[in-house]
Amino acid sequence: MAGYSNAAAIEIQSVAHVNVNCRDLPRSVDFYREHLGLASAAHPASEKPQDASGIGLPGQVRRDAHMLCDARGMAGPAVALLQWLTPEPVGSCLDLIQTPTVTSA
Repeated sequence: MAGYSNAAAIEIQSVAHVNVNCRDLPRSVDFYREHLGLASAAHPASEKPQDASGIGLPGQVRRDAHMLCDARGMAGPAVALLQWLTPEPVGSCLDLIQTPTVTSA
């Protein structure tokens, strides 16, 4: 690619956390605990609907969440697993995967 440089625009010092949307929160928590060795650090669920304008959605949202960390706890990077309760998710990430087609000449 013309004009491409390997130099980073910013130097990343650390990552605080990343959000992962999931459909089945308990199943996802189990996966991250069992296979990645992370532990629950917090369970910040929203009990009442919250204004969604801050995340670019109209209306109100409710979600359940778990913050998972390694042995460093919240001093290290964390994974925030989110399950949206209201509005309910539609579609699937699998819907975005296109099956390759083969055509004969």
